[in-house]
Amino acid sequence: MNNTGDQDRTRIEVFLDDDPEPIVTHRPPARFQLDTTEMEDGVHTLYIRAYDSGGHQGIRRVPFTVRNGPSIAVNGLNDNDVLEGKLPILINSYGGTQEAYWEPERVETPAPAPTWVWVLFLVIVAFAAFYGVQQWSPPQEMQETPTYGDPS
Repeated sequence: MNNTGDQDRTRIEVFLDDDPEPIVTHRPPARFQLDTTEMEDGVHTLYIRAYDSGGHQGIRRVPFTVRNGPSIAVNGLNDNDVLEGKLPILINSYGGTQEAYWEPERVETPAPAPTWVWVLFLVIVAFAAFYGVQQWSPPQEMQETPTYGDPS
């Protein structure tokens, strides 16, 4: 049986990153809208503290990433690469949600085809050449059929 004093102690507090003041304090269940439009792009953490009627505390951390700004594509450099000498790098930036006239062509960052595409292409060409050579000269019993024979 709960009295009003116990119910007043039941609450949920939501904190953003290292801010000591909660952005939301509600009694359970808590529903609110997190507006990320004014937040800096990058990794953030939502800290949630819940208190029951006995004053016991539960904590949960929820990391999330905000990406309101334009996306950035880097070609020619990967994370933790070891570099030497001169290196050509291509950087492209594009964003569609905040722009009035979004151009899809800007999203297409020019980049060379991956190695696996070239290997697959060479395998297909080699198979086609092998098959073509095999079928170039049909066996004797097939030379007089309508497929391989003289059309006249």
